[in-house]
Amino acid sequence: MVKLTLQLLFILTVVSVSAFGQQRPKTNLIESDTPFSSNSTIKLEPDPLCATLRKTRDEWQKRANEVRYSKLIATRAAEAQKAVEECVNHRPKKIEIGSRNSVAYEFNYSDGSGTFAGTPSNSLRQPSERYETTNWDVNCEKDDITDEKTCYVDRGDVRLWVDSRGRSEIYIGANHYPGSKVVIRIDRTAPLAISERIFNGSFGYRASPAIISRIAKAKTVTTRYQKWPYTDYVDETWDTYGLNEALAYIRWAVARIK
Repeated sequence: MVKLTLQLLFILTVVSVSAFGQQRPKTNLIESDTPFSSNSTIKLEPDPLCATLRKTRDEWQKRANEVRYSKLIATRAAEAQKAVEECVNHRPKKIEIGSRNSVAYEFNYSDGSGTFAGTPSNSLRQPSERYETTNWDVNCEKDDITDEKTCYVDRGDVRLWVDSRGRSEIYIGANHYPGSKVVIRIDRTAPLAISERIFNGSFGYRASPAIISRIAKAKTVTTRYQKWPYTDYVDETWDTYGLNEALAYIRWAVARIK
């Protein structure tokens, strides 16, 4: 029984260390010597995998008192300890937490992902506040083939997207009903509509910048589209609180993707 337990523990050690080596990013996706906002704090957090490595190490150390397997266990415990130290020292997750224009935010330098509060009362301090549907979620990517750098902000059915070449687009919905219209209304102005067939729910590179500029000055925005396989309208109205700050972030971040 003891031998079987040690074999399983050895397998867990190998898997954990292997995962550590394969998943460790060489650099952060976002590289910057200065923070996004002066009213912020930079925090370094160990990768979650470090906790798994610690548990594995602790198990080996518990077994170290078993005389019959002491030499083997000592070797495995030393290997696990080394992996823990390397994980903690070389895999910290760089997180920026702060506010801009009183809008709370946080994001990871490792992949550019983060959250901007969508309401004045949301401080993002509590875990539940980070998952509010009113928040603006931000993400960044670098294409493995083309090296194209992009960042975007999402909320509900809308996505605002930018790339490192200065282009921007606004998307509404997904899985559109064939031939249907995509509509956006900014405050109480006349609605803007486009066929989903043209840009697959996007207003395109040419029209999008002007629409985004108008949204940045608005208080509310309403979107409408039809989602396959139904013909019912999917309507959504949202407040723009926090959007300008999220937009400022993705423009800042896309210029710093390495």
